[in-house]
Amino acid sequence: MLGIIGAMSEEISLILENMKNITEVQKGKMVYYTGTLGNQEVVLCKSGEGKVNSAMVATTLIFAFNVTAIVFTGVAGAVFSELELGDIVIGTDFLHHDFDATAIGYKLSEIPNKDEVSLFIADKKLSQQFTDIALELFGDKKVYSGRIVSGDEFVASPVRISQLRETFDAYAVDMESAPVAHVANKCDIPCCVIRAISDKADSVAADTYANFFKEAAKNSAALVVEFTKRHSL
Repeated sequence: MLGIIGAMSEEISLILENMKNITEVQKGKMVYYTGTLGNQEVVLCKSGEGKVNSAMVATTLIFAFNVTAIVFTGVAGAVFSELELGDIVIGTDFLHHDFDATAIGYKLSEIPNKDEVSLFIADKKLSQQFTDIALELFGDKKVYSGRIVSGDEFVASPVRISQLRETFDAYAVDMESAPVAHVANKCDIPCCVIRAISDKADSVAADTYANFFKEAAKNSAALVVEFTKRHSL
């Protein structure tokens, strides 16, 4: 079974519309939708924004629903300067840009303890399959692969964007991808993240996001729907 997460209703609505044989399952205060999407048995959930919410849902998908892979779909702010609104970024790896243990000798984003991983790698097979489909749907000028960084912060500052670009070589920034990849890594579950650019994380990011995030969310969701028509895990 494939686990699918989106932070907001707009990020999962297109997927839910395409699902069949839907059953709602309540876990705590969260609703999970099980059913069929394309040729794939799936469980879909709206996590809510932020790192704790997305990590909690990813953990539940793994231990309560026994998913064999997780896909996160949604929107993100652009960090890579060539990205335009609606472009697709398929994450190659992920880190927490706001994890700060520098006061005790660690690099920014580095998690203390020599046995901990701080950079979480996307599943290469899943990512390549999504990339191939994205190139067909949107064309090579609209599809990118690169690092996605996450933190509990809506980035809306050219200064912050420069910091994220220079410090982490990031392509996009969001609030959920790294924790989902972190949980998946801990549990040895394949993970892939698809983000559509909703804003450029600059001084007008809030306005751009408000006006465009629904359209951007449709792009990433459409990619998930098409994936399940062609692949079965």
